[in-house]
Amino acid sequence: MERITARGSWGTVEWAADSREATPARDYYLNLSEKQQAKVLALFQRLAEFGKIFDRTKFKQLGPRAKGKGAELWEFKSGQDRFLGDFRPGGRFLIAHALCKKSDNLPKPDIEKAVRILEEHDLQEKGRPL
Repeated sequence: MERITARGSWGTVEWAADSREATPARDYYLNLSEKQQAKVLALFQRLAEFGKIFDRTKFKQLGPRAKGKGAELWEFKSGQDRFLGDFRPGGRFLIAHALCKKSDNLPKPDIEKAVRILEEHDLQEKGRPL
């Protein structure tokens, strides 16, 4: 399975895999309509090209309101769909978790899940047992 979803001048946007090699954010993406997939892919491609999306209504860091390790996460926003991930060295952005956000705040369990998936992904890449 191809884990890279967008390549550009800045780097890549990739699906993060958990300890079972599952890619929950990719699964969520594949269940979107073609129209919504195109909108989300355009955001991923913009990040891959420039390394930043300046429109805070489309991409922003969660920051202190997420608390703990969740504060480091970034959120792609397209309608009610949210894709959570983080930057990695070497021009990489990993997308760990996705959800349909229906309230003002991201649910804490979703933030924790994204953090866990990124940690599991990093351990796998380092070749360490989980």
